[in-house]
Parts: sequence; structure tokens; C-alpha cells
Amino acid sequence: MQCSGGSSLDRFCTAGCECYCFAGISQGCAQAARKMQIFRAAVFRQFEAVRLNEKTRKQPVVLNVDAFEEKIHILLPQGFKVDEIPDAVTVNSEYRNYQAGWASELGSVTFTRKLEVPPRTVPAAQYTQLKKFLDTVYGSSNQPVVLMR
Repeated sequence: MQCSGGSSLDRFCTAGCECYCFAGISQGCAQAARKMQIFRAAVFRQFEAVRLNEKTRKQPVVLNVDAFEEKIHILLPQGFKVDEIPDAVTVNSEYRNYQAGWASELGSVTFTRKLEVPPRTVPAAQYTQLKKFLDTVYGSSNQPVVLMR
């Protein structure tokens, strides 16, 4: 895959991963300035269809099985380097597991994440813990990567 300016993503694009040139990221995911650019590495939000907005719940929550693993490589614009990158996120519990991580390498950012949710009915008494988990997962998708020229 060739980016504008002739940069190639071929060294990153392996089976099972998504590859993007920074210019290919949608405007909703990036903000640009002359000397600084900010973007979110989680370009896609596959599992955010279910949002728990209530503060409390009287009925149990039924979780269908859900699992995915993704790896995204984003080639940085020429002349920019990573200034700030989010810390890794790991959440493990009896009914869900989530990991997300960011790495800067060779003029690119690699973002990986994995979610495993086995089928389960979560009692209303555990709603707060489930909501906290989902908020952490959603929040990790919005962590910014800051680039400086």
C-alpha cells in the first residue's frame, strides 16, 4: 500500500491487520495543526453499539458472546514523531477481558486491542461493575496520540 509522498505500508501490512496512511484517517479521528497533530488510533469502534447509560438497573443484563482482536498500523506523516502515546489498558474479570496497547515504531503507530465477552447474564447487583468495564473499553478508544513536527 502506498501513501501520498511515496511511503509504503507493505512492511506493516500482514494478514489480519488494518493499515492506514495518516491522511486516510477520517476527519472525526484527527485534528491537525502546523507543528502538532492529534488522532485516535482506534479508527473503528466495533463493539460500541451497546451503551449502558442508566446509573442503576433493576433487571439483569444479558450479554451475548462477543470477541474480536484487531491490529492497526498507521504510517505517520513525514516530519512528525510521536510526542504522547496512551498507556496500555488491561481489564480482566470473571465475565469479560479487554486489552489495548499502542506502540510507536519506524515512523508509525501500532494499535492493538482484544475483547472477549463470554455469554452471560449479569445480575442487576453487578450492573455498576459491568458499566465501569464498558466505560473503560469505550474510553480507551478515544485516547489521543499526539504527534509533533
